[in-house]
Amino acid sequence: MAEHTIPVDGMTCANCERTVASAVSCVAGVESVEADADAGRVTVDCHEDCCPTVRDCIAGLGFDVPDEE
Repeated sequence: MAEHTIPVDGMTCANCERTVASAVSCVAGVESVEADADAGRVTVDCHEDCCPTVRDCIAGLGFDVPDEE
């Protein structure tokens, strides 16, 4: 397990944070998740191979997940 930080655009409030955290926590392999609307990021403790699924999950909720640089 490792901590991964994923940038997310469009989270504007605590409800957005709860929605994203709830959905991402259901992804297989995710141990913990913290969404931070003010910082525009989601921090996930998971295996590296879970990251694409987590990114797709967030994008599926309607948030923009910029490509990693």
